[in-house]
Amino acid sequence: MKKLLLLLVIVSACLVWSQEGDEREDDSWRYDDAVTSPGVETIVTSDPITITALVQPEQEGQITIPDMNFVAGAESEFSRNQKAINIPLAYRWRNFGFSARVPYIIEKKVSVFDYDTFELKDVTTSGLGDIFASVSYGDLYEPYGLYYDINVGAKLPTGDDEADIPLGTGSTDINAALSVYKFDDAVTFKGRLIYIYNGEIETVSENDTGAYLNKTTWTSKRGGQIITGLGFDYRWKYNLTFSSDLTFGWAFDGETEIKSEDIYSDSDLNTTTKNKWDITGYSFSDMRQSVSYRMSLFDFTLGMRVPVYTYSNDDMVVGNIPRNFSVFFRTNYRIF
Repeated sequence: MKKLLLLLVIVSACLVWSQEGDEREDDSWRYDDAVTSPGVETIVTSDPITITALVQPEQEGQITIPDMNFVAGAESEFSRNQKAINIPLAYRWRNFGFSARVPYIIEKKVSVFDYDTFELKDVTTSGLGDIFASVSYGDLYEPYGLYYDINVGAKLPTGDDEADIPLGTGSTDINAALSVYKFDDAVTFKGRLIYIYNGEIETVSENDTGAYLNKTTWTSKRGGQIITGLGFDYRWKYNLTFSSDLTFGWAFDGETEIKSEDIYSDSDLNTTTKNKWDITGYSFSDMRQSVSYRMSLFDFTLGMRVPVYTYSNDDMVVGNIPRNFSVFFRTNYRIF
């Protein structure tokens, strides 16, 4: 196991090095937002509250679960272009779980070209992101050491999506996830399948020219996402747990439509034009490595997420698309 953990650390370091691109051509934040936005990252990385509440025996014996749990905490994640903090809350009553996560973007930075100086300059913003909430049902099959969890959640458009640097997607997105955990002594094997339905975004603008009223409607519909994940947790001595996860995702193509209407006082003169173009999807993979320490009712986790690859569905875009790796720190407190 120690050799496997060392190998995973070396692989992660190599992936971090391979993702380092040219600072002068920094467009990676767009794919960071699409692939690993706080909403998507929450769905991918959140374990059911039951998993953290499980009482693992030191020796072979019975796995137990309390009837009720309430967990609160704080999570921070840092990458080259973004610093964010999440406030997670999770409550479980028997087999039912309820959770919410409120993200705040401390700083979001992009590089834009300044036509006055003919140089790139950094532009930053901050504010509330998109809030995520979910309900779940799970059960433990003790004879097999197997636990499953069915989760349905929604991401709400609370972040400002009309700012120069968007803090949210502007859509209400629905997701469903099935997670399976297999407990085998000091190791827990994990598998997850997720589907994300991205909602529609509509923006309407009007311009009265005096002769007629121009009404323009932008309708944007991103394609759905399928994400699968495999991983394991290894509970070592000194209350330390080492975790490794590998995820694969596919985002389907979407579509944007612009409808322009010129409305005259004489309706016979009205005209309507429509234009459509595709929103290109992509495939991607991420690796996450972390170490956790449990102290009484507290859990502390330090880890990193490293992009393995990102490929566009557009045949004109060849090769791996650069995305940024991130470092995260989480602390949870089991209130009861």
